[in-house]
Amino acid sequence: MRYQDGVVYGYTLTYHQFGGLRADGTFSIDEGTGTSGLGTMGFSNNAYVVNQFANCELVSDASGNPVEVYYVNQQSATADRYQAAVDQQSAKPEAAWVDFTPDNVAAMLSDTAGGAAPPTSATPEPSACETCCSFQKTHPLRKS
Repeated sequence: MRYQDGVVYGYTLTYHQFGGLRADGTFSIDEGTGTSGLGTMGFSNNAYVVNQFANCELVSDASGNPVEVYYVNQQSATADRYQAAVDQQSAKPEAAWVDFTPDNVAAMLSDTAGGAAPPTSATPEPSACETCCSFQKTHPLRKS
């Protein structure tokens, strides 16, 4: 979720697309197609973008045999360099989680948490949450 210009946006990612969230916002990625890695998330006006900073891809060599290729910071890397990045990621502290309740959402968006709290009477339009249908129906700030 992210809060911008008075609107709460929710994005749906699978467990494999967004796992092992760390306190610094980095996370692990497993695309299930022979590609895995580490990344951060950025946002445009209405979408999210995953920026991979380390990844391993399963590709075929000239003979059609599977070969793993590695990248760290968008540069070709050895398996050892990639594993060092994975180990460094694993050593980072995990993200703190709180229950998804109206009070906790308001607290996370408050000025003391670094955001601007939305008014308690805020009623976001359904389109603000269109990427997550269940979120539309249960939005904690939505007054039905």
